[in-house]
Amino acid sequence: MNRSLLTVVGSVLVGAVAGALIYSAYLQPKPGVHFCLQPKNHCIKVTIDASASPPVLSVDVPVLKKKGTNHSIFWLLDNDTGQSYYFPSDGIAFKDAAGQAQFPGCGIFGGDNHVFRCKDTTGTPGTYDYGVTVTAASTTPPIPAKLDPQIVNN
Repeated sequence: MNRSLLTVVGSVLVGAVAGALIYSAYLQPKPGVHFCLQPKNHCIKVTIDASASPPVLSVDVPVLKKKGTNHSIFWLLDNDTGQSYYFPSDGIAFKDAAGQAQFPGCGIFGGDNHVFRCKDTTGTPGTYDYGVTVTAASTTPPIPAKLDPQIVNN
């Protein structure tokens, strides 16, 4: 009788722990986007249409408008099935000295070359043009962006 009771209690405890772990994992933000949910963080999705010749880059936010100081902008590279593009170390490059000064220290975020981050600590008003470059994991040369996205500080 005691052995049966222990078996039942043990099974209930294992089930409860397993259920709690599954529920906890369900509530966690998806990998790669948890920082998008934080205040003053902005996420821009970058996609590649490889069926075009040459391949075409696009961003889902061609003009990001923001106000205030201490913002972070993240670019998330969204590869389609079979694609293996990644950001090189200069994957996001501001086109003039004003943009480069406004967004210093841009780079790969968290060791994941599918995520690029730039910080804007001062929020100086202006329009800042940048280019996007991705590289294929094969020997294919980088694909320069055929677009001029912007960040506008108001």
